Amino acid sequence: MTSDPTPRELLIQLQAAVAQIDALTARLDGLTQTLASSYVPRGEYAAHREADDRRFKEVEGDLAAQAGFRRQVAAGFAVGFLLLLATVIGTLAQVPGVG
Repeated sequence: MTSDPTPRELLIQLQAAVAQIDALTARLDGLTQTLASSYVPRGEYAAHREADDRRFKEVEGDLAAQAGFRRQVAAGFAVGFLLLLATVIGTLAQVPGVG
């Protein structure tokens, strides 16, 4: 008597191996779909980051320009107020009996 497997036993083992490979293939396909729907490719991520950086730089530039404009307006109001105050003081100094 030999201990070699019969052709039927080999076929059963081969079918079991094929079933395991099919299960692994299905699992790998599921993982691939999960990765494709959950994660962004590195190149696409980098492109979006560069676009965001450009937008942030534009916004920062706009904010800096607005801050400069606000300083100019505030300085204009301060100079105008000082001129108004000097004019009022000068006018009152010319009025007899006030100064």
